[in-house]
Amino acid sequence: MKDYKNIEGDYYEKAHKGSHKSQEFMYTSREDYFIDFMKLKGNEKILDIGCGSGTFTRRIAKAYPNIKIIGADISEKVIAFARKETKKRKIKNASFIVSGINKINVDVQFDVIIVSHLIEHLEKPLDALNEVKKKLRKGGSLFITTPNYTSLWPLAEKVFDKTIAKEGYSLDEQHISRFNYNSIQEIVKKSRLKVDEIKTLYIFSLEASLLSKTLGNLSFKIDKALDTLPFGMIIYLKAKKN
Repeated sequence: MKDYKNIEGDYYEKAHKGSHKSQEFMYTSREDYFIDFMKLKGNEKILDIGCGSGTFTRRIAKAYPNIKIIGADISEKVIAFARKETKKRKIKNASFIVSGINKINVDVQFDVIIVSHLIEHLEKPLDALNEVKKKLRKGGSLFITTPNYTSLWPLAEKVFDKTIAKEGYSLDEQHISRFNYNSIQEIVKKSRLKVDEIKTLYIFSLEASLLSKTLGNLSFKIDKALDTLPFGMIIYLKAKKN
């Protein structure tokens, strides 16, 4: 992740508001879907690893006031922004730490750990999952999202790099561990976690969102109806520690 630490602290905040309609559509819709997918009870202790500027972390905290959630990221810039923004919005049940996934700097076990759009950036993802497992209580849930490379994602990645990405920030370079519907399950099982549920999202709607937000939203309803198919562009996986 040679360029990641150099991005601005509010990079992902800006991406959500989006100068490009398809980028805004993806960030917003994938978080809507993810919250539904997790089916949280509302009283969990949660760790969100690779939280970026904390946009999704704060969204969970606001949606579930009795949850306690910690966002962690290796970038001091994005964590500084996340703390500032959370304080400004008077959100009391979210906090943030500078920490990587390979050595999680908090001495707590969690009910839920989120590893969203991070595992594909890691050289040794199995080592990272083994570290995550140590921080997960017995019966706890791990949620992973990652691109599906047996889908149209590789094409979408190239389009992003050429049309939307900032200069020097390349998904193609940064996604060094590439998974598909089967291989992500295999590596989770190697970490001795039990795959509880797996779905994929985005067959039509990302392409449609390039044309218009309205068309993207209409197609998204179809994508959600087809989320049990193995070739959507993004994988959503839930694993349990037994």
